[in-house]
Amino acid sequence: MNLSFMLLEQILIMGVLILIGYASIRLHILKTEDSASISTLVLFIISPCLILNSFQIDFSREKMLGFLLALVASVLMHLLFLLVNRLLAGCFHLNQVEQASVIYSNCGNLIVP
Repeated sequence: MNLSFMLLEQILIMGVLILIGYASIRLHILKTEDSASISTLVLFIISPCLILNSFQIDFSREKMLGFLLALVASVLMHLLFLLVNRLLAGCFHLNQVEQASVIYSNCGNLIVP
């Protein structure tokens, strides 16, 4: 149940961020052209800071083993996606953008809220 409330809280935060973005465009605080500079700011400054901040935890053997498990799982998944990409690219004649979308997911954008 606690996990559901945490998820609901993150969804509400994302909704508030969407409303703030919408209101800032409607009130002419920002222009649509500003989205490129905001995206660059988020990608190169805010996201790395959030990643570094999330790793500021006390060290324990259990956390280290969990990190190693996640690392191994992520490498295996990436290798699986590379294999699937090879199979799908030949069968469906995928272009480079489609091949990249098979290999790399878009879940990294969910870290900001």
